[in-house]
Amino acid sequence: LKTPLIAGYSFKGGMGRSTNLAYLSLFFSFQKKKIVVFDFDFEAPGITTFFFNAKERVNSEGLVDCITQLNIDEKINPADYLLQLAPDKLTGVGSLYLFPTGIDHKPEHYLDKLSKIDFDTSYFKEVILKILKKIEESLSPDLFIIDLRAGIHESNGFILNELSDLNFLFFNDFAR
Repeated sequence: LKTPLIAGYSFKGGMGRSTNLAYLSLFFSFQKKKIVVFDFDFEAPGITTFFFNAKERVNSEGLVDCITQLNIDEKINPADYLLQLAPDKLTGVGSLYLFPTGIDHKPEHYLDKLSKIDFDTSYFKEVILKILKKIEESLSPDLFIIDLRAGIHESNGFILNELSDLNFLFFNDFAR
């Protein structure tokens, strides 16, 4: 990939990962950068809710849909799944795109689609690379930001170790 990629990770939910990554994406967009944010937190997606209300999200398929449909049709354009934050919300600077999980679009089918993805395969890695490269080609973003799922998962390891240029680990010291 040519585009730098930042990934945010936590061992458990509720550590402020999505909140901080949302603010980070806004910070870079205020610096006149074109940012693409991915919600890879498939079990508890939420970063998209910082920017779009439920009515806006319900009409948008997401990452889960794109991954499963790319398995059927190679001609799918991942950029078609992105939600763009209106420029007036960014005071006219930068560009901010979000790739939701798709949980809000026909939520009754979300778990079924999610269960069809084998995150532990080389195919998953190929599809994610294909999605990132196609978005690079169509949008030429300055930065990718990925909000990963909490916990230990093969998909997280792939992104943190093989794709990401910078990783943020979010945690809390409850031992005190």
